[in-house]
Amino acid sequence: NIDRGNHSSHDLEVFTTGMVVNYSCDPGYSLLGEASIYCTDSGNWSFPPPQCAGGCGAPPNLTFAELTEKYRNLMEFPVGDTVRYRCQLGYTRHPGISPTLTCLPNQTWSEALEFCKRKQCRYP
Repeated sequence: NIDRGNHSSHDLEVFTTGMVVNYSCDPGYSLLGEASIYCTDSGNWSFPPPQCAGGCGAPPNLTFAELTEKYRNLMEFPVGDTVRYRCQLGYTRHPGISPTLTCLPNQTWSEALEFCKRKQCRYP
């Protein structure tokens, strides 16, 4: 098996010559290498098993917000995953702007809009 993916013959233990194994990746990850490999006459595989890669690393630290507990210690996120932030002390939510970032297909995080604004005292 491969990390963040699987292959079509996971229930088999013995592979005879000519047998083909097809690999696929979990949603949000892309296949690096050959999707199909076969057992050759020499008893070796035609290609090394592929890998599943992709996604984004840890989301950025923001001065005005912090990641919610659920996402704080994670280091890898598939494409399409969304993380949520909470405003730092002294900041309040900016209405109409979602406190989230999304892992984009180019494996970067979406732009961090200022969804939290510094609290202000009203005129006395």
